[in-house]
Amino acid sequence: MTISTRRGFLAGAATLPLVAHATSMAPPAAHPDAELLAACAAFDDLERQALATFAGRDFDDPAEIAADFERESIVEAQIPPVDIIASHHAITKEGMAARARSIRLWAPDEFRENGHFSGRTVHALLRDLTA
Repeated sequence: MTISTRRGFLAGAATLPLVAHATSMAPPAAHPDAELLAACAAFDDLERQALATFAGRDFDDPAEIAADFERESIVEAQIPPVDIIASHHAITKEGMAARARSIRLWAPDEFRENGHFSGRTVHALLRDLTA
């Protein structure tokens, strides 16, 4: 039975925005590399903290010795994110780029200075992914 009155039409139309709104409120699908992106962000934050402890002091300086202990604790804190970064298979270019940025932050010149094929090509790959 069809309702042909204005009231019936408006009553039916009033539910449309609710249905459309309800479907748009569905939770977004999780990013395929969410765990990798979070691990890279955590590692990068810790790496920046470690880099901030270097002040070019003499190795025998008590402040440098304290900074060494601080860096050691930071390195320990980096182990869980590194485990994820190393084991997670990146699905998206965003995930690959995040991993490459973390590697470049940790060792910005490590591969560039290696004149061998492997070092130079790894450097090129990291550069391309983070450009």
